[in-house]
Formats: sequence, structure tokens, C-alpha cells
Amino acid sequence: MVPKGLKANVKVFLILVSLIVLIKVATVQFSSQYSSLPSESSLPPETNLRAKSSFSLDTDPIPSRPSQPQDDLNQPILSHLNLKALNQETPDILKELSTEFLPGYKSFCWYRSSKGTTSEQKATTNDHKATTELLCLPRVYLAGMPKCGTSDLFSKLVWHPDIVEPKQKEPQYWARDRYHPDHPLLTYLRDLHAGKEIGQDSVLIDGSTTTLHYHRGWEWRHPGAKTIPVPNVDLIRGITPRAKILAILRDPVERLFSNYLMGMFMLGKKFNNADHFRDSVVNAIEVYNQCVNGKGFRACCFDSKVRIENEGNGIYLHNGLYSCFVPEWDKKFGDNFMVVLLEEYKSSPIKVLMEIFDFLEVSKPDEEELKSFLATSKVQNSRSHRDQATRNQFDMYQETRLLLEDFYRPFNENLASY
Repeated sequence: MVPKGLKANVKVFLILVSLIVLIKVATVQFSSQYSSLPSESSLPPETNLRAKSSFSLDTDPIPSRPSQPQDDLNQPILSHLNLKALNQETPDILKELSTEFLPGYKSFCWYRSSKGTTSEQKATTNDHKATTELLCLPRVYLAGMPKCGTSDLFSKLVWHPDIVEPKQKEPQYWARDRYHPDHPLLTYLRDLHAGKEIGQDSVLIDGSTTTLHYHRGWEWRHPGAKTIPVPNVDLIRGITPRAKILAILRDPVERLFSNYLMGMFMLGKKFNNADHFRDSVVNAIEVYNQCVNGKGFRACCFDSKVRIENEGNGIYLHNGLYSCFVPEWDKKFGDNFMVVLLEEYKSSPIKVLMEIFDFLEVSKPDEEELKSFLATSKVQNSRSHRDQATRNQFDMYQETRLLLEDFYRPFNENLASY
């Protein structure tokens, strides 16, 4: 859903040599299965470095945006999921999840008995408060993308009295932790409200920026599988059909460089400089293009080997391939999916925040109170000290910037339509 001011086709970035032009985003029609692959497409022959990063995605035409999904039932809809694979990956989801949510609650809540089981009766009555625990799944997912201003946006969203601040912004449950037995669903659900009382108007939020795009390791969890058995978008769509999905994006070249600076800091690498960044970008594009030549565009969006090889050098190339992820979430969630641009959020925070609150269907805040809050609050994680310290030492070469602009251009153009 695109609220007023960000309406119709969501804008994304068309990068020119030194000018970022905001362009409209439309939905890409992929096959009915999120992880299914189209007929193999490959890059045209390349003769030089610039050509290797400039290929066409015109073989994947963009149709009109799909209509809003019609599932309005207050219950999970799991029939379309690979339940065998889900039970193998995360058995406690099927064990703990209620078959019906409490009526009248904005978040997706049910009562869990002291024996660790749920029933339809307990999920629809308040008579068991003394012997049961209220659990809720998020109403809102701030699902991506990394290094696009999610920390600041999250801090502004939880200012709203209806939105419950969780124990941590990014629990990383759906993309990572759900595969590990020592990170059970029950712990995730309890951390979402962090001991706060949950009322009917309470809106729980998950700010994990991996939710939109991260499936690393799926090939090893399911040897022999040709596609991702249980993609994040299908899982969240199945358990909470009416969830609100929010994503914030930025110029993918700037996003990549910011991610590199943070990655080098986290990895403890001392050789982060313009030469290393350029060489790592060249190698990452080579690795990605080799994958596309062999497997096609859609397969390489989720190829774990490619991601691991590139991210080891601090190059999170995939995180800027918005056309890999955005269209499918838009297709599955329709008007319950919203994209915000970091550039627009920075230039008009009041306007964008008011539109987001409207999208989330929370009470409308007093605009003057919001202005007062923004005037006194710090910008969160804005070119943090670790990034800024490195930026003061070097910036990327112009040739590296042009190379990245050429690489990302067809992906951005693929999202631009009518």
C-alpha cells in the first residue's frame, strides 16, 4: 500500500553518472511460487569491465500492480506452505501457533495455556487469563533494507503510544534464528512486548532488516532442493495474512558503501581503503555475473555461495538488488505493503511519518507534538562514528561509483514501469 504522497507506483532509484533520479516502482510478475525460476536468461557477451555490469532484465516484463489480497480471516492460512519443510526447519511454529487469533486485537494474539498448548476455545475467550499467557505476533514488520535508515525510522515509530517497543529492534527470528533450537518462537514472542501489557490497540513491531531479503544457507538446510522451500514472504503471509510490511530504501550505491564501511569495522579489517573497495566491487560483480550466466537472474538473487563469497570482502551487493525482493512482497501483501525512500524521509520527515502512521492504521498523532519530538530527538545511526571515521579517510573512486551505477541501473529500470 502506498499512502498519499508516496502513492501509485513506489519510487526507487535510477542512477545516472552523478545525479540520482527517483523513479517509480512497479511490480514485477514472477511465477506463482516465490522461489521458482524462470527459463534461463543469461548476460549478453561482454568485452570490458563496464559492459559486465550493464545487462538487460527486459525478459522479465512488468505488469500492472496486483490488487489487494482478499484474505481477511483472523487466522493463519497455511495451506499454500510446504508444511513438511516448515516442520523440519522450525517445528515449534506449528506447535505454538494458534489456529485462530483473538478478535478485536490489532496485533495477532492468542492465549497459551500453562501446558504449552493452544486451542480454538482459549484463543477466542478471555476466561483463561489467570492460567494462560497472552502471546502476539507482530502487526508490523519494518522488513528492510540494511543501511537505509531503519534504525532512525524505527526509533520514530515506537514513539507512537500505540506501537509497542520490543526488547530489541532486530530479533532476526524469521530470517535466521528460527532455524536454531536455542532460539525458540516462545522467546521471540515474549521479547516482542518485553513485559509490557498488551491491549486491543497495541501494535507489535519487528524491525529486523533481514526479513525482506535474507535466506542464506537454504541450500544446505534442504540438500537437493531446487527452490527455497519456505521463503520469508510466504511464511509471514501464511501465519499473519493481514500484517503490515514496511520497507525503506535508498540509492543502492550509497547503501553498498555504507554497508562496506560497517562490515569492515565489524570484521576488524584494517585494509579498508579506496583500492580495496574498488577491487572487492570488481570481484563481486564478476562472481554475481558468473552466477547469472549459469543459473539466471532469479536463482542468483538467493544463491548463498555467491552471497558468502562477496560478503566476506564486505560487499553486500545483493542488498541493493531491490527488484529481487520488493515485487514479490508487493504481490503477496498488496495494500499492506509500503515502501519509503530514505531521501524523502530525510527531507520531509513529518509528512512521511504521518503517512506511515496512517498506513499502519494507528491513531493519528498530534502533528505539533510530533514536530516537537523530532526537534529534540537524535538521528539514530546516521553515518555512525565507525563509518564516519573511515569516510574521513577515503571515499570511493569515481570509476568505482560509475561501475556500481552501471551495475544497479538495469535492476532499477526493471522496477520502473508505467
